[in-house]
Amino acid sequence: MEVVLAIASKVGEYLVKPTVNQVRYLFCFNTIVEELKEQEINLKLARDNVNKDVEIAKNNTEKIKGHVEKWLTDANEILADVEGLKEETGVKKNRGWRYWLGRKAAKKTTSMLKLADNGKFDGVGIGDASTLNPVAIKIAKECDGLPLALVVIGSALREKVSEE
Repeated sequence: MEVVLAIASKVGEYLVKPTVNQVRYLFCFNTIVEELKEQEINLKLARDNVNKDVEIAKNNTEKIKGHVEKWLTDANEILADVEGLKEETGVKKNRGWRYWLGRKAAKKTTSMLKLADNGKFDGVGIGDASTLNPVAIKIAKECDGLPLALVVIGSALREKVSEE
């Protein structure tokens, strides 16, 4: 008897859950679209935060890490796909169309959720000293050598005695 119950439990697990998901695409279409819009907002916020960090890193002459650039590319691609999906959701079609679109929207929602979670980086840039030297040389050339103020400040700092 226990074997029969175990088998029935597994059959129910493998049949009921996927069936409920399939029915959800059709009957919970509006909820799925709302979830899609909510995750789109979250992903846009995450993308904007990463873009701010990238700008700061670029201003500090850091090289942007490859996985950060890939993440931004992926985020932009998914957001572009979502825009197309949102346009399609406004069109009234038959139930088959709603099922297909609901399924597609649910998958995009899951993708955006995962991508937004992966968009939390410790740092987006790598310090690149090789870019500082050309910048310093360019400034020195444009100023015909080091400006007098820099020389005075540098010599004053060099002669300053630490008061510890």
